[in-house]
Amino acid sequence: MFEAKSRKTIALERICTLLCFAVVSAAEYGARVFLLCSAAVIVSMLTEIICNEIRRKPLKLADLEASAVGLLVTLMMPPTVSYAVVIIACIFAIIIGRQIFGGSENPVFPAAAVGYVFAQLTWRTEVLTVPRVMEKLPLGTCADILTTESASHLWNVSGTITGQRMDWLTVTKLLPMGSNSMLLLVVVGAVLCLRRSSAFCTVLGMLSVSLLFGAATSYWTTAEGVLVCTAMTNLTLFSALYLFGDPLIAPKGPLGIAYGMLAGFFSFYLTRIMHIQNAPVMLSIVMQPLAIWMNAIRAQYGCRNSVPKKGRCAEQ
Repeated sequence: MFEAKSRKTIALERICTLLCFAVVSAAEYGARVFLLCSAAVIVSMLTEIICNEIRRKPLKLADLEASAVGLLVTLMMPPTVSYAVVIIACIFAIIIGRQIFGGSENPVFPAAAVGYVFAQLTWRTEVLTVPRVMEKLPLGTCADILTTESASHLWNVSGTITGQRMDWLTVTKLLPMGSNSMLLLVVVGAVLCLRRSSAFCTVLGMLSVSLLFGAATSYWTTAEGVLVCTAMTNLTLFSALYLFGDPLIAPKGPLGIAYGMLAGFFSFYLTRIMHIQNAPVMLSIVMQPLAIWMNAIRAQYGCRNSVPKKGRCAEQ
């Protein structure tokens, strides 16, 4: 049996993989990406420290999770988003999503999703529109940069996307910073799952159902096109790895697969039927309490139907 990984190890590994997305985006859009990510990390950590001081809690290495929250919020947005939106979203994510609802040790909702959804509902146009072309962006405001609807919107409405879809294997435009390279997403996902920093069962269940329904409703006949577009649009694969696949929250084993399949079905329904852009991020907020309940049922059932060894059930 594998030993459980510590929260700080998981946080560090997830931060390292998120930085890979920042580097790839910065190569296309310039140093503005690094400034956005730096502002998000600094603000998130400062907010976490202030909240811990108010609650009279010492700062621990596991509180680095706040940095991952800041990076997640930023990378789910386009590179043209303003610094103010990122900063306010990160503060909201830490205070509301991480501190108030369950505390940093027992979160009820995924903090990054809470911050992102708040930003999407408040600044919809700025969060959901992307640059028309790949170019080096100014370090300051991007008010003069031409933007357009994202590829997720086109995919949800029409079931097809113009252009060479296989170009998405490297780097593509019209998507958020954390979901613009299929190859990077697959490599990072494999690393996270192998390192047990993402719940493989949940990721597998969610992707399998999403791809199945995506193929059934797409106008394309090529399997690779359906796979790439379904996985990359609406932050589907990104959400599966970092929100639904959080190893501290996602159920284990068959329950994890069932949880992922349920998430995949509702993600498909909300994106392709209801045409809600980036719906998997919103859905993670609704479904995380279900994951917590499933874990509690699993722990209770396991203890009642097995002989306790060395106080294992008592510790749970």
